[in-house]
Amino acid sequence: MKVRKENVKSVACRMPMVFAGIVLSASTVEARVVLPHVLSDGMVLQQQTDVRLRGKATPGCKVEVTGSWDGAKAVSEVANDSLWCVTVSTPKAGGPYEIVISDGDGVPAVIGDVLIGEVWFCAGQSNMEMPMRGFDRQPLRGTNDIIARSRESTKIRVFTPDSKKGQWVRSSAKTPQRDVAGEWWSNTPDNVANTSAVAYLFGKYLNEVLDVPVGLIVSTLGGSRIEPWMSREAMDKFARYGYEHLDEGVKDNPWNDPCLLFNAKVAPFTDFPVKGFLWYQGESNRHNADDYDSLMASMVCDWRARWGGGEEMPF
Repeated sequence: MKVRKENVKSVACRMPMVFAGIVLSASTVEARVVLPHVLSDGMVLQQQTDVRLRGKATPGCKVEVTGSWDGAKAVSEVANDSLWCVTVSTPKAGGPYEIVISDGDGVPAVIGDVLIGEVWFCAGQSNMEMPMRGFDRQPLRGTNDIIARSRESTKIRVFTPDSKKGQWVRSSAKTPQRDVAGEWWSNTPDNVANTSAVAYLFGKYLNEVLDVPVGLIVSTLGGSRIEPWMSREAMDKFARYGYEHLDEGVKDNPWNDPCLLFNAKVAPFTDFPVKGFLWYQGESNRHNADDYDSLMASMVCDWRARWGGGEEMPF
């Protein structure tokens, strides 16, 4: 996100004037409009749906959000917990557009280069994580030509949480998070090389066949089981798999305790509308393969409900 004529990430809500040499107080720092990382330059929003845009600001401050595709304004008064949320309606696929976020008393912030199209959430273990360039000493057949021919003008964007050009972080959390670090990548050769091969080739196919922008949120962790990708509610009936670890503290492989990856790498996106899901995982559950169908059914039902989709939501 940018502020007009400024290279900053957020704007002040009634930011007080300060003089050189005076250190900003903690209250001044907190008085900024802050957005989750997924709401940033280059993002793709699902077409023809209602999208919730949210963030933090000073309680009592009024935040006004305007999408350039129709000029309609959505206003939210910031609650006592510093949270605000507005709903905007997206048009048919197109773009690029801008989203202007104003506190009513300062230079507005602008999320630029916003595309409208089809958005998919892609998750799993190393099967989904393997990038187009392949892993070390594990090349992929035919992907070098696709990488070399990649053009930034192709409207495919990828948001990969907890990664910097292919260096994945094994993050986990005991409680559902509202945000996770990351940025939207454009379709350059360097970015494509570091994007999940399964997710990218699926997105490339959609872009070519449907002729619309495609956004891919790729949330992965190699070696992970299905249990950590499930929410607390989805895991309630499966306590025998170690669900109690969540309250006892993490052990040698904390990311494989139930719910910990859902909290860190799925929960931040559940109010970001998507068309459907790609899931590529299973090998790490070979020790309890007989129960996998029940585990997966519970997770699929839970994810669809959290994103507001019914039984027909593609998975």
